[in-house]
Amino acid sequence: MNPLLLRSMIALLALAAIGCGKEGSAGAGSGSGSAAPDELIGSTWQLESLAGTAALPTVVATLEFPEQGKVIGRGSCNRFFGSAQISGTTITIGALGATRMACGEAVDHQETEYLRLLEAAERYELDGATLRVFSTGAAAPLSFTRQSASSSLRDPTGVWTVVGHRAPGVSAMSPSEAGAWKGRTLQFGIAEAIAGADTCIAPSYQRRTVSADSLLSTDYRVTPAALGLPASGQQRLVLTEVACDGKPWRALGGLLLQTVDDHAFAVQDGIFFELRRQQ
Repeated sequence: MNPLLLRSMIALLALAAIGCGKEGSAGAGSGSGSAAPDELIGSTWQLESLAGTAALPTVVATLEFPEQGKVIGRGSCNRFFGSAQISGTTITIGALGATRMACGEAVDHQETEYLRLLEAAERYELDGATLRVFSTGAAAPLSFTRQSASSSLRDPTGVWTVVGHRAPGVSAMSPSEAGAWKGRTLQFGIAEAIAGADTCIAPSYQRRTVSADSLLSTDYRVTPAALGLPASGQQRLVLTEVACDGKPWRALGGLLLQTVDDHAFAVQDGIFFELRRQQ
């Protein structure tokens, strides 16, 4: 073959290869910039609007991604939980389970619609502090704003079961009286809080984070280790004080110490009742 012709063919093939490489690079770099699923893990979002309708200002609805493949949150009245599959900007949420408290017609209606739209989710958009979830058949997306660490203190609402108790110090309650509470439930909602025969209508919840070591040693003269908590001094608790008509609720559960989202202690007469949230 003519050497000049051969060199020309090689040059043309090289240019074609370079062109393909550039095209492939451009295609790889021209994605939508959508968020990877990892950017959602560990985040908490507050519902602002659903299908174009502003969320009720009197209650809080949330969506949380505590770990891969799982969603939890507050529907408006009840706590919910379920599975989630996220790939790129595609999101699929499985059938959701929830606690079963009634909180009034308007709140219950919003919760029903919110959970329905979550179960129909098909894709999402993440734009800084705004999350939009698009659902099949919905005219507009669910719109959320990111909750900061200070605003996403553990939510106490839901149904809790007494699973045991600890009496690390002097108590006015006998062991048999304390043991009689095992298996009973406490309910905390927007409309009411219930502990046995005690009911608090329209309760308010004041929450703050505290050092376990400082609170327990100062207020109760016990150590974290007495409650089975780490003795490192790094344990943080969310202290929730329940009030009725502006006054502290004196029933069991009126003071809650949450160690993690679904584990807490209710303090009463020197007894630390261990609670687990139902799911």
